[in-house]
Amino acid sequence: MQSEPYHWIRLELVPLPGLDDQTIKVVYWNPDAAELVGEGSEEVIGMVQAAQETGFVNGSSLSHFEITAPLNKPSELAAILAQSYWVVPEPVIEPVVESNLQPGLAKISLH
Repeated sequence: MQSEPYHWIRLELVPLPGLDDQTIKVVYWNPDAAELVGEGSEEVIGMVQAAQETGFVNGSSLSHFEITAPLNKPSELAAILAQSYWVVPEPVIEPVVESNLQPGLAKISLH
């Protein structure tokens, strides 16, 4: 018996040290559909749009990463998110609303 592939990735976004104005966010990303949903997704989409307008993000060691289609390309989305967050990815079947008391506890489907 062959299992279905997971099309969504749950991204827990933990702010980097020194970014005290940021909070932990959980968003769900489908790279095939270029879709991002969940609490905090509007902010992440803003980051993605800004990077696309610039065409790149700066990395460490005087490097930069070209940004062309970050909602389809994991390496590009990772480069954008790494500017502000540690990213903890987890493949999931579909997006769910997280419980405030117990992160990861599914309540209802978002999709």
